[in-house]
Amino acid sequence: MNNLKALFKMFVVRRRGAEMMYFDWVKAATLIRETHPIQAFAGLEDDFEWTGAVIYKNNQPRLIDKDGEKPYTFLGSFWAKPVLVLTLVTKEEMTVECFTIENPMKYSCHTYWPKDALVKL
Repeated sequence: MNNLKALFKMFVVRRRGAEMMYFDWVKAATLIRETHPIQAFAGLEDDFEWTGAVIYKNNQPRLIDKDGEKPYTFLGSFWAKPVLVLTLVTKEEMTVECFTIENPMKYSCHTYWPKDALVKL
């Protein structure tokens, strides 16, 4: 999705009183621990190409990418729901809405594997 279209969507939903949805890292860690996926991908629904990344692979959180950098994610939105896509050992994909609006100061759009989530793994 291009930036202008995303900006327009944000203004429309903000006028309706929409609240910011942030990726819920603790819920994601809990789901990963319970399902033992091959990999897990976090992103904004319908906008994965620009917002998401693999956050878990080979039985461990993906804290850095092949370039030694933190993988880029943008996991907050007024209109697109943050989701977790789990690739199970059966090769099936399970997509789960994974967001919170209750405590917006806890996470930001750029939060990546906070300590309270890592301890849940």
